[in-house]
Amino acid sequence: MRAYAEHCESYGEGAPGLFQKAKDFRDVFGSPAGQRVLMELMHTAKMLRPAVESDTAIVHLVEGRRSLVYEILREVTSDFDPTTQIVNYRI
Repeated sequence: MRAYAEHCESYGEGAPGLFQKAKDFRDVFGSPAGQRVLMELMHTAKMLRPAVESDTAIVHLVEGRRSLVYEILREVTSDFDPTTQIVNYRI
């Protein structure tokens, strides 16, 4: 947990911290390997499928995964619109 606390402090508050966070996300997910990882995360989160399951716990799990992928996509693209850009995603 100490590493996480140090991580939170490293970004700090205000614009410089947000800029560094966005840059870090773009550096990681902008590389070819990062693109492959992000595509796998999108597949795992079932981004192109409706979250229709009989078990509500599974629906919550899938929605949580989607939420994380959406956060990544928001960080790496300045004009991300989930309604139009999921299928043709590119940084």
